[in-house]
Amino acid sequence: MSNLVPLEDGLKQIASKVWYWPVVRGVLTIAFGLLTLLWPVSAGLAIILVIGIYALVEGVVELVEAVRYRAAGGFVVRLVLALLSLAFGLVLVLAPVRSAIALVWVIGLWAVVAGLVNAVVALAARAVPGSGWGWMLGSALLTLLFGVLVLVNVTAGVLAILWLIGAYALVLGVLLIALGLQIRAVGKRL
Repeated sequence: MSNLVPLEDGLKQIASKVWYWPVVRGVLTIAFGLLTLLWPVSAGLAIILVIGIYALVEGVVELVEAVRYRAAGGFVVRLVLALLSLAFGLVLVLAPVRSAIALVWVIGLWAVVAGLVNAVVALAARAVPGSGWGWMLGSALLTLLFGVLVLVNVTAGVLAILWLIGAYALVLGVLLIALGLQIRAVGKRL
């Protein structure tokens, strides 16, 4: 048991130094969630612009790296990646609204295809006792319905997705704060 004392001291020291990071992240995440719920359009455009700027920076860095380390191999692959990142970033920055609409279309189409495929799988699993095929079918139909609703009204789909992101951020923020407080409590008990 005496061998564990240095470990406990180390954990206590670590806990006392890091407990507040999850709390800070949680507060920032809650703020992001609230902003997204209160101003979904502005938040959505900001998210798209940040991703676009990131892609542009990534593309420039990748291009410099491709040229700088050309002799090391992989030049063509890195050049293609750089050009794709630059193109993606430009599209997002220059046409953020169209980018959001395109993303929602992709999500809607994905949900329709996923719902249909999962419905077929659920019906095939019907013959297997205890397979939970009914639950599978229910989730497949819900996914299919979500996809259809998104495709029927893309604007509502954009708002719904942003509200989901906002709600997710609120829950995640609360969990991060709880984690930080738990780490602090453990550090005090050790």
